[in-house]
Parts: sequence; C-alpha cells; structure tokens
Amino acid sequence: MYNTIWGTVVVDELVACGVSFACISPGSRSTPLTAALAKDTRIHKQLCIDERAAAYVALGYARATGKPAVLVCTSGTAVANYLPAVVEASVDHVPMLIFSADRPHELLGTGANQTIEQARIFGSYTRWFQDIPTPSKDISLDWLRSSVDQAHFQSVGLSPGPVHLNFHFRKPLDPVDIDREVLLSEGQTPHTSWPRPKLTQPTDVEESVKRLEHIERGLVVLGRMPSSMPKQEVRAFVQRLGWPVLSDIGSGMQLGPDWGGHIPRFDQLLSSPLAAKMKPDVILHIGGPVVSNAYLSWLKEDTPLIIQLQSTPDREDPDAKVTLRIVADIPETLRQWSTYLPISELGDQRYEWRTKWNDLQELYDKTCHALMADSPFSEPSIVNALTQMLPEEHACLIGNSMPIRDMDRFGRTSKACLIGANRGASGIDGLVASAVGFAFGHQRMTTLLIGDLSLLHDLNSLYLCKHAPYPVIVVVLNNSGGGIFGHLPIAKQPDVFDTYFTTPHELQFAPLAESIGLSTTQVQTVEAFRDAYTRALEGETSCVIECITKRDDNMAFYENLRAHIREWR
Repeated sequence: MYNTIWGTVVVDELVACGVSFACISPGSRSTPLTAALAKDTRIHKQLCIDERAAAYVALGYARATGKPAVLVCTSGTAVANYLPAVVEASVDHVPMLIFSADRPHELLGTGANQTIEQARIFGSYTRWFQDIPTPSKDISLDWLRSSVDQAHFQSVGLSPGPVHLNFHFRKPLDPVDIDREVLLSEGQTPHTSWPRPKLTQPTDVEESVKRLEHIERGLVVLGRMPSSMPKQEVRAFVQRLGWPVLSDIGSGMQLGPDWGGHIPRFDQLLSSPLAAKMKPDVILHIGGPVVSNAYLSWLKEDTPLIIQLQSTPDREDPDAKVTLRIVADIPETLRQWSTYLPISELGDQRYEWRTKWNDLQELYDKTCHALMADSPFSEPSIVNALTQMLPEEHACLIGNSMPIRDMDRFGRTSKACLIGANRGASGIDGLVASAVGFAFGHQRMTTLLIGDLSLLHDLNSLYLCKHAPYPVIVVVLNNSGGGIFGHLPIAKQPDVFDTYFTTPHELQFAPLAESIGLSTTQVQTVEAFRDAYTRALEGETSCVIECITKRDDNMAFYENLRAHIREWR
C-alpha cells in the first residue's frame, strides 16, 4: 500500500510544481511511479521503449519550454542509459528531473538480479541528488513532498540542469486501491519557484551602459540563448544601441526579421586582410558560446574590451578574453539597461562603421549565392533552401557536426523561426528523440536537420517520430560518412583518414524509415528537395527526406568560398 501512496503523492507534488510532461520507459521496479502517472490526467505521458531516447525527448521538451520533464525508469542499466542526455542538459543548463527506481537497500551488494549502484551514478553532472528510502508509514509524507519540491527547485534554479531522485521500492509493487481524493487533499507542503537572477543597478553599471552610446566602433555578438527565452528585449536593446551585429545560429535570432541592415556571419572573419580593419573597440557579447571557431581566432590578437552578459554562472570564456562578465536575467537586464541608454543620432564615423559591416554581409551573401548557383547539389545549398522555406514560427532543431555549421553560415530567412540545438556537449547522439521532445514542447510541427552518422546513432527513435503527437520532418544529409573530418589536417593522410575518420558506409535511410511506416523521399537536386519539403509541410505527418550528397562536392564548395574570402580587401 505504501508504494502506491508514495507514488501518488510524488506525482501530485510534481503537478503542484508545474510539471506537466513525463517520459516513461517500461520496467517492473518503477511500477509505483508509472502507475501513479498513468492514473493522473494532469500530466502528459510519452512512452519511450529506450531510456537513452527517453532522456533526449525530455531534453528536447525542456529546451523548448524551459520546464523540466520527469524521467521514470526501472533499476539497473536502464538509468545508466540516461547519461549522454544528462551530460548535455548539465553543460547547457537545461532542466531535467530523473526519477529512477531501485531495489531496497537490503538487496544492494548481494548479487540480486538487475541491481547496480545507482546512487550518484551521474557524478557531478547533476545539480542535486537524493536517495529516497523504501516507502514506510514511519516517514512523513510532508518530507516526501518536500524532497520533490527541492528537486524541482534545484532543477530550475540559478544554474538549471538535471536532478536525480533514486527511489528504493520493495515488493509487492503492483498498485492497490486507495482513497486518492483524501490523500491528495492532505499534507501538501509549500513550494517556491526560484526567481531568475536579477542584475542590480549600481551607479558604475549605469554609467558604463551610458558610455556605450558614445562608442563609435562597437560590435554586438549574440551567442547561444534558450529557444524558450523571449527575444523581444534583446532585439529592442540592440536596435536602440545601433551597433552592427554578429548573430550565432544558436541565439535564435539569426533567422528572422532583419535588423534594418545585414547580419554578418562569423566566418567572414576568416578573411585576415579584412578582419584587421574591422576590429571594434568594444564587444557586447549577449548569451553563451558561438558555433564558429573563426570568432575565437579573430579575438586572439589585439583583443578589444569584451562585456559578456549571460544568464548562467558558468565561465564560458575558453581563451580568457572576457573583460567584464555579468550574470543576470538577459531580457530583464536589457530592459533596465534601455532606460539608461538615450536615443541619439549616429555620427558620421559611427554610421560609416555600420555601413562597412553591412557591405561585408552583402559581399558574403552575393559570393555564396554565386557559388550555390554553380554547385550541382551541395549541403550548403540544401540548408539555404531549407531556411528559405521554413514556415513562420516553425520549430527547427539542428544537428551537430556540419549541419549546424552550414546553418550558421548559409541559413537565411526573414521569417521568425524557433531554433534549437544540443550544443552543451555538442554530441551527435539522441537528436531524433530530442526533436520529438522539441516538437512537443513547442506544440508544433518541427524540422530536424541531421547528418547521416547522427541518424545512425538514433535510428530507433524514428519509431517515436511515427507516433509523435506533433510531426517531425527529418531532413538527413547523407554523404556516406563524416563530412566534417575533411576540414581537419588528418584528411591529408588517406591511409588513416578514409577508414577511421570518415566512417564510410553505403546505407540508405529510406528503406529503414519505410519499414517503420514513415513516408520517405530521396532527392539529389535542390529542386527535388524543394518539392519534397513542400509536400512534407502539406502532409502534416512525420516523414524522412534523404538528401544524397557527395563529400567531394561539399569540400569543393568550401574551398571555393575560402578562396574568395581570402581575396577580400
């Protein structure tokens, strides 16, 4: 009976904390939690056969909403399969609640079946861990509710991330009849939401912000920001400031309405003859890291004053170049800063500075457009076509390796899109499952742009796409291997490179996806891709579009682009 009571109270307290989404994997030991969730209509349940995929669904959901999903699994290696997604959530400050079931303490260390050491199994990657004892009438239900409250509190706090509660259940596990109404009306403990950190406004900060208005050669860098974070205040402040902008794809602001001028991309900074002329006096870096290594290379010599405003306390400054780091709620801080920033006309010198950056973007766009016209079917041309066709307010999750780099360099649309990526640890695993969670979190059709090796890592999650309540269009770039490695020095050693780095394969995904019941299309021209994507949007069901590309064509495109950039003066 106490297993059922505890499971019911735990789920009720989750609801009280605002949790409304659970990812459940099948298993016996977790029966008290699973049965309680199944009986509670206030929480949406997603069944995930594979715990690894389940954790990525929870990650995608939280990335979209800023709210944690609760993960429920049985004992043993089941919980260990959460680790890759837990690492990503921890590094990228995505909230997550892990409720694992375990054997009772008397079975630990005895060789009992399906029993491992689950306490602190995720090490330093959780914000908080609590070992929950075997249910008993001698332990207060208020304490149990308080533990759930604390778990949620820690997950969404100053440094959001994963929290792990490990529940020790003793048989019998099957639910019994209880008076749920009486139980749920008693003993609920207060719970408090954690306010986001606010920046105090002492005189020195106020004066510093005012001084920004008088800087002629300033530059705004927009780094990674949660897709769930409102961007209106960011856009308003940057437009009020009037500096040119470098926008990373992970900011969620590179694709969307224009800023009243072009938005230069980071890779233009690879042009060393031109880059030396474009160094600002001050950089205001809003958000987290950026995708492009070109930006970090650009800063290594003659580093300007860098002010970084970020929402998490972690140091995100690999080369130790930041002059002033401010940890605060980004939209609220920029709203307050705007009150100190007078609107003034740009002087001639400052106007000329912005014009240089706009001209640089126009040159970059024209160069890319010309190269795409000459390229038969490259991945940059596919990415460019995809972004032009993304519907307004469409959700798009971008895979790691080359897809996110191509999107950062060549994506271009005037529509507002909801962009996400697993850039905390930048793994290529779990991306299909993440897209399913991302779609549910935003409650809309979602496009996943993914590479072939990434899809091989997460093929089982295509089954989740088939049954997802919100369709996922999987656009896979299949170049039969790892195209990103061709950009590394190891590519010049073919005896090692071809087998051990590109990981060549001859697989095609259309037959695999069709066996699950997903509709598929294979394309080998940009025109065919446009037609297939249009049909996918109209069909409003999950599907796979497989783009058969050649690594040599992609490399040729990049080599031509770099050659043009080197000639800019």
